[in-house]
Parts: sequence; C-alpha cells; structure tokens
Amino acid sequence: MVATPLNQGRQQYERSSLAELSDTTTAKTPGQQIAVDLRRTIDHFVPDLYVRLENVVDPRARRGYTMTEILLGCLFMFICKQGSRNAMNLDRDNTIFAQNFEKLFGKRLPHMDTVDDVLVLLDNHELERLKASLVATLIEKKVFGKYRLLGSLYRVAVDGTGIMTVDEGHCAHCLKRESKNGVTTYFHNILEAKLITPNGFAISLATEWIENPETYEKQDCELKAFQRLADKLKGFFPRLPICVHADGSTPIRPSSRSARPIIGVSSLPSRTAILSLSGKKSKWSF
Repeated sequence: MVATPLNQGRQQYERSSLAELSDTTTAKTPGQQIAVDLRRTIDHFVPDLYVRLENVVDPRARRGYTMTEILLGCLFMFICKQGSRNAMNLDRDNTIFAQNFEKLFGKRLPHMDTVDDVLVLLDNHELERLKASLVATLIEKKVFGKYRLLGSLYRVAVDGTGIMTVDEGHCAHCLKRESKNGVTTYFHNILEAKLITPNGFAISLATEWIENPETYEKQDCELKAFQRLADKLKGFFPRLPICVHADGSTPIRPSSRSARPIIGVSSLPSRTAILSLSGKKSKWSF
C-alpha cells in the first residue's frame, strides 16, 4: 500500500481503539480524530442519514443485515480507499477495526460479499434517488453557495468515461467496436454529471449508462445518453440554476425538452459549451 496521508490515517484508525472514548465527539489520537471528524460531518450535514439509507427499497427476501448496514459498509469501503472487497474483509477480521466501526456508527459491519450480493439485486434508481437527495440537502444548506458562477449558477461538468473493456461480450447491453483488423472489443461507458467547485470538489449529481438495449439498429452513444441525463437532472433538481460545462462530444444543438444557452461561447475554449437546464424555453442564441 502506498504511504499516502490518507492511508496512514486509515492505518492509525485501525490501530487506535475507540472503546476508551465516552462518546464520538472527542479524540486523543490521530486515528481517533479521523473517526471523530467523520462522525461530526455526518451529524452536521445529514443527521438523518440512517433514515434515508433504511428507506432504500430492499430487494431481498431474507435479510440478515439492514439496508443501513449494507450501504454503510459499502460507503466505508470507499472511504477507506480499499482496492477490493477482499481487502476490506481482511480489515473486517481485525478485532479493533470491527469494534471501531460499531462504536462509530452503532451498526454491524457486514461481509463485503454480502454487500455485493445485495447491490447486484438493488435497483440503480434507488441509489440515484438517494444520491440526489443527499446532494439536494447540501445545496439547501448552502454548502456550495459561495462557489456559484456569477453568484447564481452552480457549475456542472458533464463527460463520459469508460468503466470496463473486455474481449468477449460481458452482457447483452455491451457497446462494441471493431478495429481495422477485424478485432471486436466490448465495453461499458457512463455519462456523468458532477457539481464542481474552484476549490476541487467534484460531487456526482446523476449518472447515465451508455448501453445498448436488448435489440437495436444503432448503438447507444453519448449524444443519446445526454438527452436522458438532462431529463434526469431536471427531474432531480427542477429549480436549480445550473451551468453545464461540456466538451465537443456533448450535443451543440439544443435539447428540445430541457436545454437553452445562457452565455455566449466566444470567450471560451472552442470545445466548451455552456448551457442551462433550468430554463423554460429551448431556444439557443450564441
């Protein structure tokens, strides 16, 4: 493991027992301080986090762990920057680590294979709605207010990214391309909209898979996915004044349902488009 400050802090968290703390608002060691800061962040910004997690529709018939425990375990794996479920399971087997987790969250830490089994069954829209509601709370609390463009517009970057590439079809929804040599490659991409700030925040607002349906004449693409993502953004944040930052692969003509320009692009890089998804009209004027 690379000895970054975050990894060093996580290792200190693993070695520093929280059992001696009377509560989770004070700390005596650097490792304890990481845990205390995390607890304070949750309590300050989303004190009803557990209620929201438990309201996610559970797809299981039999439930050994609550949805709160499943989703907390998943979140903590990413907070700890684990490289795999197996790495997280090794930490889970550490007595101090497991005790710290229970002390910090008041919940059991499930096995990551159990977490994976639930997430495979879970409807993606459930997590999308959860994510949007959490971000909406931060916006309501004006956490990002001082970073708005022109004092009123939240900056949203939209771009596609690759998730995986395989030599054989992964599923019926894989995209595919054929090289000049006749070699077919299968892959999965997503289109992501992130709320960005000058100080480095990049917080996911919505995600849209770029994938083929069961039967199709033309493959799905970023252009089509943008239309769906725009509808999703407007559904989650119907009154939020936003400014979309996109490259040349994002449609440069108006979406007839949800987009109109707010600022001319002449003073910006040639591959940049600035749009607003909050207007009532769909007229473009550069």
